[in-house]
Amino acid sequence: MSCYFVIAGHIFAPMKNILIAVSLLLVLVSLAVGSDSMRCAGCGKEITEGKWIEAEGLFFHSNHFLCDNCKKPLKTLHYFTNNGLRYDSACYFATIAKRCAYCNEPIASEYIIQDGKNYHKRCYDEHIALHCSVCGEVIEGPFLYDQWGNSYHQSHEHEPRCRYCGRLVTASSEGGETYGDGRTVCGLCLKTAVKTPDEAT
Repeated sequence: MSCYFVIAGHIFAPMKNILIAVSLLLVLVSLAVGSDSMRCAGCGKEITEGKWIEAEGLFFHSNHFLCDNCKKPLKTLHYFTNNGLRYDSACYFATIAKRCAYCNEPIASEYIIQDGKNYHKRCYDEHIALHCSVCGEVIEGPFLYDQWGNSYHQSHEHEPRCRYCGRLVTASSEGGETYGDGRTVCGLCLKTAVKTPDEAT
């Protein structure tokens, strides 16, 4: 997929690997009779008068510069190309654009590829990405996990752990408590902890 921008008769290639849709100034120039002959890439006929458009090194009658999907003139200020065909933004996003594997909506900007699937960055961060069980942020790069399957950033490795089950004391362990002798117990273990002599009998 490419998105081309034609400004003052010059074509600007897309930025590497980024889908962008910026205003495209289509050059409409009055053609004087008797000037060098040009042929419309849309209809094949010579352009002899009126307005014309130059895009990607080709010339078009102004009403022959069409979306290859809906066949309507490209009247919007930008267009997209795919496999040599031109599309207005509505047709491109309805038929060609990548779709998010989570929400199935078209992807118009940056995206994440995970296991061969494309995701909006927001969909990936909120629903697919691995999150740290301590701080809740997305984990990128190396990480640690405990025997309970909780993943966390390496920076949390030395934070308090439950003396009994080994979990980091976090929201996922329902918090915890530190006794006067320095022992820390997570909220899950506290549910079954014996705290008084009466509970021990």
